[in-house]
Amino acid sequence: MIMASKGKTIVGIIILLVIIILLPVIIFGSIYFFNESFQLEANRILRDAPGGIGDYFESMPTELEKQRDIKKIADYYLSIDKNSAVDKLEKIKVEDEELYDNIIKYMVRDNPNRTKDVLDVIRKNELNEDLIVSTMNEIDQEVNDAYNKDANELMNLSLPLAKERMEEIIKSSLNGHLLLSEMLKNLSDNNIASLIQILEDQDFNGVMNSFSKAQQESIKKILSNKKTNENDLNSIIEVYKSKRAETLADILYEEGDYSFDDLVYIYENLGPKLAGQVLAKINQEELTIRLTNRIKENQILKNGSDELTKDILKSLKLFTEFDDNINELTRMYNTMESQQVSNILEGMMRSSRLPEVYQFDNGETLDLSDEDIAVEILMNFDNNKRSEVISLMSEAMASQVSRKLSLPRDY
Repeated sequence: MIMASKGKTIVGIIILLVIIILLPVIIFGSIYFFNESFQLEANRILRDAPGGIGDYFESMPTELEKQRDIKKIADYYLSIDKNSAVDKLEKIKVEDEELYDNIIKYMVRDNPNRTKDVLDVIRKNELNEDLIVSTMNEIDQEVNDAYNKDANELMNLSLPLAKERMEEIIKSSLNGHLLLSEMLKNLSDNNIASLIQILEDQDFNGVMNSFSKAQQESIKKILSNKKTNENDLNSIIEVYKSKRAETLADILYEEGDYSFDDLVYIYENLGPKLAGQVLAKINQEELTIRLTNRIKENQILKNGSDELTKDILKSLKLFTEFDDNINELTRMYNTMESQQVSNILEGMMRSSRLPEVYQFDNGETLDLSDEDIAVEILMNFDNNKRSEVISLMSEAMASQVSRKLSLPRDY
């Protein structure tokens, strides 16, 4: 027990001695390295220390020696060419601004006029650097604004004109693909994709490769999704082709379940006869104009000319006139006795007169017969009127009419 107690006492004494010795050294060292005045004064005192310690601190410069060296530098800079002095002072200012200030003080004291000339050049250089930076920033902003304006103008052009304009930009420079990508890069990736997809493959790849990797991936994903969406729409369109125009008119009336681009794709692929018939049922002039304008642009891009839009508008005109006539006849027959209406419609169903045939440029035909007119009039009656009129027909005709009413009409 006594030995253990003595051991602890010795350890404690050693720790205390270490603290007593090291603590002043640490404090002295911190002050020495972070306080220049203290460092210089310490160097002066320690020069008289015995042995090698004094020799070491003897080699340390005193404040007087430092100032003498700074003055030599100042004198030298006053003696050399002004531009050389400016160059050397600018380098020192970057590395050690305090030393720069001290040199300038000595130069001012010894030759104020010469120093003023040197400082004027330094200040001018600094101003010029600021001016260069600000000018470059201004140029960058103006170029960026011009690019944004050009890009927005491209978005407002029809697709054929946009393609023509982009091809002009590409051909205008050796780095035309890069120039076009710089112009477009501030647009949304969706808008960029919609524009560059209409370029020929070589130009498309050239512009794509000019974008950043991240933007390339984003645009590729958008175009891939569009292709997938078109494949899905193709399946839907095949189903729509078997539906009544009235049903499709309710589905395709506006941008609800479908985007405008989706509607364009659907109408473009329904076939001109059915597309025109549906648009006649919808009877919205603004929608018709928007759709047919875009379809026309697409056809010109794909084929170099547009025949499809002419067929759609022809179909629209025929079905609009047809629907107007049916509506007028329906109003008239609603004022007549049901037996009389039944006789008239049964006579039309039995008519042997050849149908009116209208030919479309794509090869489709529209055949409108008296039977078609009779069925449409019956469809326009309310349920009670329709049932009453059919009940007054012969049994065979009533059966035939009921069957016609239950099937999609294909003119």
